[in-house]
Amino acid sequence: MKKVFIIILAILDLGAIGCLVLAYGPYTGFRDWFISTAAGSWEHSYFAHILYSDKQIQETLDTMKVYEAEGVTDPTQITFDNTDKGVYESVYDEQVLKRDEGNDLYKLLEIKGDKYKGYILVIYDPSRISLFNSPKIKSGGQKLTSLAKSAEAVAAVNASGFVRHEGGSLSPNGTLIIDGKLYTDKGG
Repeated sequence: MKKVFIIILAILDLGAIGCLVLAYGPYTGFRDWFISTAAGSWEHSYFAHILYSDKQIQETLDTMKVYEAEGVTDPTQITFDNTDKGVYESVYDEQVLKRDEGNDLYKLLEIKGDKYKGYILVIYDPSRISLFNSPKIKSGGQKLTSLAKSAEAVAAVNASGFVRHEGGSLSPNGTLIIDGKLYTDKGG
């Protein structure tokens, strides 16, 4: 019985040491992921504060900020030719331009690399794209799935970073114009 107890304690000790190395060790990937996930959550931001100081949290979040591009974009210089001519410059062009049978609206493509995995949503008619702001933005936001359902969207993606103000309200990082109304990170 004593040996079993010692083995259990040793396993628990090794687990605790492993957790401490993950949280405070030289590898910052876990720490960055944990802080950005916890601090970015309205309901669970306190988790980040359990393990890390306000200074560490802020330093980590500062490395992940979204910055507005400077300069002016001339939309008249953008041209679209999304017709499938059956000849492709690359496998990527084929994946984007070759439409799925029976679906002329969009296509979801998976992309992979050595250190990433993601998705590209190809929308064949850009006039069908709409930008929505959660009606609950002043009280902490809304899950994307809930917002998409209320907007009757076929597909949805997050389109902006957000700034949390004192009192918990959120505003987009930078500036958005939705249906003629201006939303800024100044709380507008």
